[in-house]
Amino acid sequence: MNTKKVRAYVSALVLLCSACHEKTRALSPDYAIDFGCGRRPQVLAVETFMQNHGFKFFDEEGAREKRGHSFFVLQVDGRDPRRVMLNVIGLRQPPSYGGGVAYKLTITGPPPSQHDARLEQDSRSFVSKTLECQIWSAERYDNGPESAGMFESVYGDELRRIRELGD
Repeated sequence: MNTKKVRAYVSALVLLCSACHEKTRALSPDYAIDFGCGRRPQVLAVETFMQNHGFKFFDEEGAREKRGHSFFVLQVDGRDPRRVMLNVIGLRQPPSYGGGVAYKLTITGPPPSQHDARLEQDSRSFVSKTLECQIWSAERYDNGPESAGMFESVYGDELRRIRELGD
């Protein structure tokens, strides 16, 4: 598997990171982990991790599947009282990229970025130890106050999707 191509593919599809160059990003995750797994991560494990860190979670892909509209392999969204979003997503790769699944965990808070070192380290440990997945990359990004408008849009869109898909 060509991890460089996988990372490029995942970065292009994840809404929170529109580019990898600092000057072209309107909003990037504060922390992002790209990873691959030998088996599909269990939704319950992701939800438990989120809950243990104070996040309210929503199995967005599970809600789509109930309606017969599956899109991702996995998509669990979390948000905490500080409005920090913790998302885990699994994207099917096209055959030209190996046809497997690339996963991404992102942490995005209201700008300007305020990194939570413990949450970032716990996330890394969760991916490698609990999910038993291989980390391809883990990157920290910083958003300035100029990204606040985009954050509000992304956060509002996530809340809207949860309302629309929720029971």
